[in-house]
Amino acid sequence: MVQQDNLQAGTLLEEDEVQEFSAWLTSQVNAIACARILIEQAEGDQAKICEGRSLLEFIEKSTEAKIDLLFERRNALQHEAHISH
Repeated sequence: MVQQDNLQAGTLLEEDEVQEFSAWLTSQVNAIACARILIEQAEGDQAKICEGRSLLEFIEKSTEAKIDLLFERRNALQHEAHISH
């Protein structure tokens, strides 16, 4: 809960936005774990290794996009807060 409070204070996000991001981040970590297991258990099967790597690349791109959106939202909220003061 302290981490969520810190995230909320640092980004000016609403509590539900913080919870949504936290749940999304957990799903990303789980997807990374699945991709890692897929690669580790591929036993030289190049198709499975490629599938795992593709999954990792997708996770990386979607994570970057989500973080970019989060920063845009934070910047917009900071701008609004600055204007209202």
